[in-house]
Amino acid sequence: MGGAKVIANALANNHVLTSLDLDQNKISHVGAMMIGKALEINTSLKHLDLNDNSIGAIGAKEISKGLMVNNALARLDLNHCEIGEVGAKAIAEALANNHALTSLSLEANNIRDGGAMAFAAALTNNTTLKTLTLGTGNNISDRGAKIISDALDKNNSLTSLGYLDNGNISAEVIEELKVKLEKRTGF
Repeated sequence: MGGAKVIANALANNHVLTSLDLDQNKISHVGAMMIGKALEINTSLKHLDLNDNSIGAIGAKEISKGLMVNNALARLDLNHCEIGEVGAKAIAEALANNHALTSLSLEANNIRDGGAMAFAAALTNNTTLKTLTLGTGNNISDRGAKIISDALDKNNSLTSLGYLDNGNISAEVIEELKVKLEKRTGF
């Protein structure tokens, strides 16, 4: 907790740092709370990597509070952070109101279909996110992937879903997603 507090305090007062990699730093929900508060006032950080930290759903909720008001952060990596469905819903809610984030990575968080549905709802309001990486380890089924596909009909900014083939989604739904995204990128 001590290191996260020092980093959060530095972030809150920093106007120069644009990228911060905190991958595998044993940051818990308490550290995530401090980082979330720092995001509320930081105006320079563009990329934050919190991969492989045990922030959990509580930490994701705290990060989401920062995302609600942050107008600078463009890329957030939360792979392997144990956020689950509840944490995914909090991040998705923030995404619906955030107009700075262009890339969000959430692999291996077990967000399930409930989290996928929350991101689908957020995509109907969000106009800045270009890349959403849900990847493997989220246990999203055809149901969740299809709802994301339907949301793409209302969202024109997303151009990449990263690697979504996790073994639970049928080839038909994956192909539907690919076709919709290819129409946007011309590839």
